[in-house]
Amino acid sequence: WNSNPPQNTQTASGLYAGNYTVTITDSNGCIQYASATITTFPIPEVVTSPDQKICVGETVQLSATGALNYIWSPANSLSCDLCAMPVAKPRLTTTYQVIGTDSNNCNDTAFVNITVVPRVDVGVGPDVNVCVGDPAQLSASGGVEYKWSPSFNMIDSTIARPNAYTDSSMLDST
Repeated sequence: WNSNPPQNTQTASGLYAGNYTVTITDSNGCIQYASATITTFPIPEVVTSPDQKICVGETVQLSATGALNYIWSPANSLSCDLCAMPVAKPRLTTTYQVIGTDSNNCNDTAFVNITVVPRVDVGVGPDVNVCVGDPAQLSASGGVEYKWSPSFNMIDSTIARPNAYTDSSMLDST
């Protein structure tokens, strides 16, 4: 083999891309020449969607780009394991691996972590009966943010215990 350093074996290894010639001498002393070309292809760069946090029972869209074909694992909580954009519904925190292969059969591996968090117990106060024009005290608990709707009849619909008015003229709090 015309490699550097020269190799005198039937199989050459550790070669770079390029053209190589081998000189073959048989048992009769006859010499023959043959050549081989080594072509290299770049490794694809597989990029996944970012790590995410979801609540138990929710789904999340995963995605991978940078290759032609994909294989995701573990596959048991995915809508498809041979696609670029599976929907995941893990019961527990899961790290998904995706192997992407390009048209030259070169591959790359990437990972995305989905953290599954438990739902917090939340509560809503009892139904309220009031006369027209009287405020109704609503109540919710267990959250860190609140957004009541419809909100047109509340002064502040982003608190746990807003007053809802049965007559919108009551909202003029001047």
